[in-house]
Amino acid sequence: MLFRSYYVNLVRIASDILGDKQLAEDVVQETFIKLWESGSDLTINSSLSAYLIKMVRNRCIDFLRAKMRDLNTISLEHPDVQAHLHEMGLATDLDVELFATPLEIALHKGIEQLPPQCKKIFTLNRFDGISHKEIADKLQISENTVKTQIARALKKMTAIYNAYQKNS
Repeated sequence: MLFRSYYVNLVRIASDILGDKQLAEDVVQETFIKLWESGSDLTINSSLSAYLIKMVRNRCIDFLRAKMRDLNTISLEHPDVQAHLHEMGLATDLDVELFATPLEIALHKGIEQLPPQCKKIFTLNRFDGISHKEIADKLQISENTVKTQIARALKKMTAIYNAYQKNS
C-alpha cells in the first residue's frame, strides 16, 4: 500500500535530482527495500511522506557522491554536485551566488529576509514537505497561523518574481 501511494511522487522527486528516470526508479525501489528491512526498528518522528522524501533525497545524494568518487573528483565544490545540492535546496548562500540564476538568487534573498517564524514555516512546508497541520503541531501554533504565514511568504515571492519579470 505504501509503495503504491508514494512511488510515483518519489520517482518524480528523485528524477528531478538525478536527471534520469530509470536511475530514479532504482533509487526509490532501494529506498522501499531499506524501509522494509528496517521493519520494527524504524522510528519516524515526522510525517511518513516527509520521511520518505528525505530518505529518497539522501539516497540521491549518496548516489551522486559515489558517482563523483568514481570519477576521482569527489568534492562538494564540484559544479555538478553544487548544481544538484542547489536543486535540492541544500546549497549555502555562497553556493547560491555562484550557481544560481538571477531569479533564484532574488528568491533566495527574499526567503532570507522573511521574518523568522514566517521563514521557518515556509521552509518547513515548501522544502521539507511538511503539512500545515504538522507544522502547527510542531510549532504549537494554529493551522490558520501557518496558512497566513505561508500566504505572506508566497505574496513576497510573487512580488519578487513579478519585479524580476518586469526588469528582464
